[in-house]
Amino acid sequence: MPVLEEVAISGYGQINQDIIDLTGSYITEQYHKFQSEKDKLAEKYDVNFPTKDESKKVISFYEDWIKKLDKITKRNLNVTSTAWVSGLKEEWGISKGLYESEIRLIGGYLKGGPSFSYPINSFYETINDITPDEAAKLQRNLKEGIDSNVVLSKVVIKNNIRSFLSNFYSKELEEFANGSNSDKEETVLKIIEKSSTVDQKLKDFHKFYVNEYYKASDHGLGEDIKELKVYTKNKTNELEDSIELNGKTIYGLGLTQKDLEAKDVGIGSIKGSEETTTGKKLYDIILKMSTTNDETSQEVFDSGFETTKTAVHNMEAAAKAVAKLIIGDETSEWSPTIKYNPDGLSGSEVKDVKLTIRTKDGKINISDFFKWMNQEQFFFGREGKEYYDDKKIKELEGDSKLSDSIKALKDLNYESLKTSEEKYGTITKKQFYYGALEAFKAYKQFRERTIDHGYSYFANKVPKYDIRAYEYSKRTFSGVGAYNGFFIFNPDPYFSLPKWSVTSFANHESVMGHHNQIVYAKEFLKKIKGQTIGNIFDYTSYIEGWALFMEWFGIEAGLYGTPNFASEDYYALPVSFKKSHGITSFIKATKKEDVKPEEINEMKTLHGGVYWNIAANGKAVTDEKEHTLKAAELTNILQYYGALNEAQLRNMRRAVDNAFHGSIKGNKELPENASILDIREFMKKNSALGVGDITSESKRYLNNPGQAVSYNTGKESMLKLYDAVRKSKGLSRKAFVENKENIKEFLNIILETGALPLGALEEIVKLHYNL
Repeated sequence: MPVLEEVAISGYGQINQDIIDLTGSYITEQYHKFQSEKDKLAEKYDVNFPTKDESKKVISFYEDWIKKLDKITKRNLNVTSTAWVSGLKEEWGISKGLYESEIRLIGGYLKGGPSFSYPINSFYETINDITPDEAAKLQRNLKEGIDSNVVLSKVVIKNNIRSFLSNFYSKELEEFANGSNSDKEETVLKIIEKSSTVDQKLKDFHKFYVNEYYKASDHGLGEDIKELKVYTKNKTNELEDSIELNGKTIYGLGLTQKDLEAKDVGIGSIKGSEETTTGKKLYDIILKMSTTNDETSQEVFDSGFETTKTAVHNMEAAAKAVAKLIIGDETSEWSPTIKYNPDGLSGSEVKDVKLTIRTKDGKINISDFFKWMNQEQFFFGREGKEYYDDKKIKELEGDSKLSDSIKALKDLNYESLKTSEEKYGTITKKQFYYGALEAFKAYKQFRERTIDHGYSYFANKVPKYDIRAYEYSKRTFSGVGAYNGFFIFNPDPYFSLPKWSVTSFANHESVMGHHNQIVYAKEFLKKIKGQTIGNIFDYTSYIEGWALFMEWFGIEAGLYGTPNFASEDYYALPVSFKKSHGITSFIKATKKEDVKPEEINEMKTLHGGVYWNIAANGKAVTDEKEHTLKAAELTNILQYYGALNEAQLRNMRRAVDNAFHGSIKGNKELPENASILDIREFMKKNSALGVGDITSESKRYLNNPGQAVSYNTGKESMLKLYDAVRKSKGLSRKAFVENKENIKEFLNIILETGALPLGALEEIVKLHYNL
């Protein structure tokens, strides 16, 4: 037995630093050997698009390597090497499970690795990331899936077709849409055949997918079209996701009412067979990959549904705080009239709607408060045409801090909207454009006002992050935002988050969230004697769990006001909203006589002046200094509500993802095998999410199964560890967080070995703190 292996397995009966270091060397040596053997395996077999026999070889390979790491004695490991061993074993176990599940039969993206092998889809555009040679193998596997009745739903398949047709055949689609004939139609197959630039193997795959694969699906039928076509007129009565190319709209592959109402659209409705695989087996491994734990689909659904229904308590407390601030007492009726469009982009008009948020006996009507939170002025670009007058336009275009944002909008194909009075929903495209600039301004303000406070909780400082927007053609199906080396948001007024979500959303994606976590692991990765297995872990439950954990930590860190440290509820309403470290941190005054003119001006214009105006409640402002403090307090309450609403979104995700895809027993409010409309109704009833947010999110969960459940799984795990560490030190919440060295130590342990599976993360935290 080689010396390093003998040390790692036995340690010669000793425990000292040399043994720990040598064991670390053995692990890195073995990992590099694993990589070498894996490369050789990939040369011999196709591990990304394997046949059934090739899958068996891969399964055997992972089984052998798990056994090797099982032999290492735990006492020879420190925190870092424990992260390596436990992380690798869990990763290899998930890899083995993916091949055993036969996810290849629905296009599992196995080249994405054990953290990203979701079925090829339009959300991540993995359907467009297939090489010609891979396309032939993928087609073979999908055909095998057809033979085993393992096929995606027709609604999902059509979404994928829309994606690759827009991506690969835009030239052919533009040629089809142009010309004097305004009423044209063409089969999708002919559009594909006309291309002279797309590789023939890719074209063959695309034709197979449009024809044979779409027709083979027996569930989630939706429109159930005999022959897929594109049209220059909306003959299919599409409601969403028509193809848009350079000002032209092409119909035929968007979502119709039948698509939105279709049941059985998810993975769990795949019938399959016990000899190959079933929808249940496929979704089970997707859940395992997403959560890195062993929760069943029913358990995830139940916990998501229950937390959704119980989380309304703090929302009601925030609503009471808003009512008290605006009205001036705790009992008077509050019945505001708002500008409201419940249908978002498809809405025909904005109506004046009178609400009763607080009744005469002081009770809160939470459903009316949800509507109030979705009034038009809370969305960038929907404040009203009179807001974007010549003065405002000149101000935005002349702002030197927005010069790069103006260029970005041009590069991302938004500039054509700039002068257009054409209707877009209930606004104009011109309002859309300048609303996008207002949003850029808001997110830059967040960065400027919070980044240093965020940095103060970390042992090491990462570089400043960049802010970008989605490409125009991808905005309607890309969600509200993401992190991809930079913070990216959706500038569309109907698919973006409201202004009161700026703090929680930006914190999630940037500092302290994704940007901090991802860059930290790259730049400050822990090593043993200069050796490391690398920043190899990339689990969604950790990455998204971290970002949601940081959303919560924003409350603890005072981004919204003074936290209620005495409460057992970590999300409890802050005891004061008068001062914050968030977007109102520019206000230093605590008394009205100390308010400065620049603070008044900043508050007047923050997010288009929405907080200033609402705080006035229709009355003339007679004391601007006093009103500045009142408006800042309202801002902080609403931003806190944004954090609650985003947390509620993640509660709902665990329920709705499983309602789409899981093998569950649902209920009247959220049934099993749910339709897109079922999901939207549940989300609308239980949150103040905007219609655009709900629209894009519901399609995301359908097209990219499993990923969305990971957020709360990771967050809950990290919050439990945070609580356990705090209590082990005998410290109150206040004492623990205000001694930033405590926080720096804890967050460093979480971050320094990368995005681990959650079991491995829990193990290293307990080891470090001797829990």
